Amino acid sequence: MAEKTKRPMGEIIEDYALKPVPDYLRSNWLMYFAITGIFMSLYYVAVGPVVFAMAGWPAGWVVLALAFVINTIVISSFVYIGWKYGLAFDMSIRLLGWGHRGSFFPSLSALMIYLIFFFMQAYWLAMVFNHVWPAIPLGGYYVILAVLVYVLALWGARFIGYFNYVAVPLGIIASIYVLISFYVLGDFTISGVIAQIREPMLPGGFGGGFDFAVMAVGGGALSGVWGRFMKNRAGALGSGLFGSVLGYVLFPVMGIFMVFPVIAILAPIIGGEAAGMALFGPGLPFAVALGGLGAFIVLLYQLNLEMVTALQPSISLSNFFAAVFKWLPGRWVSMLFVVVIGTALLFVGAMETVMIWMSYAALGIGVVCFICLADFVYRLNFHHSTDWVREKIRNWNPIAFIVVVVTYGVSVALWKTGVIMSPSFVGFPLAFVLYYVLSLATKGRYQKDVVTLEVALPE
Repeated sequence: MAEKTKRPMGEIIEDYALKPVPDYLRSNWLMYFAITGIFMSLYYVAVGPVVFAMAGWPAGWVVLALAFVINTIVISSFVYIGWKYGLAFDMSIRLLGWGHRGSFFPSLSALMIYLIFFFMQAYWLAMVFNHVWPAIPLGGYYVILAVLVYVLALWGARFIGYFNYVAVPLGIIASIYVLISFYVLGDFTISGVIAQIREPMLPGGFGGGFDFAVMAVGGGALSGVWGRFMKNRAGALGSGLFGSVLGYVLFPVMGIFMVFPVIAILAPIIGGEAAGMALFGPGLPFAVALGGLGAFIVLLYQLNLEMVTALQPSISLSNFFAAVFKWLPGRWVSMLFVVVIGTALLFVGAMETVMIWMSYAALGIGVVCFICLADFVYRLNFHHSTDWVREKIRNWNPIAFIVVVVTYGVSVALWKTGVIMSPSFVGFPLAFVLYYVLSLATKGRYQKDVVTLEVALPE
C-alpha cells in the first residue's frame, strides 16, 4: 500500500483527475455520502414540483419513472467506468468513443450542463437568503456565494465528501421538520396538495417536465466525481440505483409536499403569480418554516452540489483547453472561469434563457453519454481493449461526430415539428443504436489501439 503523505495543494485541486486514484484514497462510505449530498440538493427537491406543475397528474409519475430508469442506467455505468479507470469523466471518454482531441466536444457538453446547474443552485440559494434578510440585494448574495463556493471547491472532491458528513444529517432532519411543521403542526393536508397538482400549472407539458428531470443525465458526467474514488466494483454498481431512489423518488416527493404549501402561504402576501415562483425556489420552505436557521441549513444543503458544479466543469474546461489548444492553464484558472461565467448569467437575469437552453443541454450531454456506453458495449462484445492506455488512444473518432450531427438533426426536427414532446425521447436511443451500427459497419476500426501517436494532452 502506498504510504500516506501530506498532499500539496496542486495535487488536492487536481484530485487525480488526470491519473488513477490510489487505493488508499478510495472509500465507498465517503463517496456514498457525497452521492447523497448531490441528490439532496434543491434541484432534486425542485424536480417533483416542477415536473407535476408542467405535466400534471398522473403524467408526472410517468416522467419520474422514465427519468429513474434512464439515470439508473447512465449513473451506474459511469460510476463503474470511473471506478475501473480511476479517472474523471473527461479522461475516460477519450477511450470510449471520442479520442484525445475529439474529447473537446463531450467536455463542452458537460460544461454547458454544469453551468445550468451552477446558475440554478446559486439562484435558489440567493432567493432563500434574500427572503430572510432582504436588506442585501440578490446581487450581493450572488457575489458572496461565488467567492465562498470557489474557495471551498479548491479543496477538491474528497473534501466535499467529508463536508457531507455534517450537511447530510442536518439536511434530512431539517426536511423532516419542515414536513412536520406543515402537516402536523400546521393546517395543510396531503390530499389538499394532491388536489393542487392534478392539473398542470406551468407551460411545458410532459416534454418540458421530462427535459427538466433528465437534464440530470449529466450525472453520468458528474459521477466521475465519486466513481474514481469508489473502493470496489460492488460499491460502484450499486450507486446508480441508490442515487436514483434519492433523486427520483425520495427528494422529488418531499419537494412536492414542501413547496406547494409555501405557495399557499405566500399567495395572500405577495400575490399568486409571485408565489408561484416558489416552484423555482425550492429552498423557500426552509426559510418559511425555520427563518435564519433554515437559510443556514439550505446553505449546507446546497454547497455540496454547488462546489461540485464548480469543481467538475473545471476538469471539463481544462480538458477542452488541452484537447483543442494543447494548453493546461491550471484547474484553479478553469474553476475561476466557470464561477465568473455562472455568476455573470445570474446578474443578467438569464433564467428564461436557461430554461430554453435546458432541452438542448439535456440532449447534448445525453447523446455524449449514450455514445460512450455504446462504445463500451461494442468493445466488450467484440473483445476490443477496454484498458485506458494513453499512447494507444486515437486523437479522433469521426463516427462519434457523425452520430452527434444526425441525432441532433433528427431529434430537434421531430421536436420542433411537434412529432415528439422532447428531443431526448429519440436522441438517447438513436445515439446508442446509430453509434453501434456504424461501429459494426467500420468493423471496429475506431476501437482498435493505435501503436504510436502524439497525444493531445501535455504531460
